[in-house]
Amino acid sequence: MRLPRDAFIGHFQTVFQVHCLKLWRKRGKEPPEALPRCLHEWIGTANGIMDVDLQAFRAAVWPVVEELHRKGEGARPTPAELTGALFDVLSEAAIEVAIGPSRYGHG
Repeated sequence: MRLPRDAFIGHFQTVFQVHCLKLWRKRGKEPPEALPRCLHEWIGTANGIMDVDLQAFRAAVWPVVEELHRKGEGARPTPAELTGALFDVLSEAAIEVAIGPSRYGHG
């Protein structure tokens, strides 16, 4: 991925914390099914540009969600942990994510 890991985490961590991690029930018995859709949608909403549809995104991301759930024994991961793991899996799957140009004009 051309976007550096630090830039990805810095740009998306807060968005995922506010909008997506709330779907992760504390000490839930199952990983949150809606999390991949939320991550996919909020990447786009937060000015991210991705070259993959929801189905392919979910196929790449779901094993990481399951692993974080298993590793944390159902506990919600930290925003940095989730965002870093997401970057790693997207990078390994050759899913390109970029940050688009600013949406606000001068003036």
